[in-house]
Amino acid sequence: MTVTHQICKKKNKLKPHVLLNKSAGLISSGEFHEAQALLQEININLKKYDSTCKAIYYNNSICVYLALNNLEKAQEYNSKLMEIQIVKSLSTRVKESIYDTEAMLYIASGDYKKGESILKSLLKYRLSMNLKLDCMFRLALIDIKEGKLADAKEKLNYIIMNGNKLYIVKEAQIKFDQLSG
Repeated sequence: MTVTHQICKKKNKLKPHVLLNKSAGLISSGEFHEAQALLQEININLKKYDSTCKAIYYNNSICVYLALNNLEKAQEYNSKLMEIQIVKSLSTRVKESIYDTEAMLYIASGDYKKGESILKSLLKYRLSMNLKLDCMFRLALIDIKEGKLADAKEKLNYIIMNGNKLYIVKEAQIKFDQLSG
């Protein structure tokens, strides 16, 4: 049993928040099946969870299912996310993450222009480095699809040089090497 699970057993109220944070970390490191397993431990339908907790849960679930190439399940969770009354009390970081996920959904559905528009809008704000790198990676993928290889390489190089042990950096290196090779 991990320390996280021991803490959660003792303080059951913290459990969903700890699991949501841990699932976000697993998503960032590319451990999507592990993140999915943690998310499945949370019964988000209980009334005790506020809209912020539910929004983060659905957003993380969408990210996981998109990474696992299950667009149908991602769209199902997106519908649930849209049902939540997104309140002003959501932190800026949570809202930005939701917009990033929305862009991911558009891109996965083939609407590159709408996804690109959201990502470019997000980059105008002071984002966390993780989110900035994620947005740039998706824009690089769109550049590749549109044949803008020099622009894509520039973005991928930025990710490689400014990321650390994030999953996205490994993916950027693979794409960069493919474009260079």
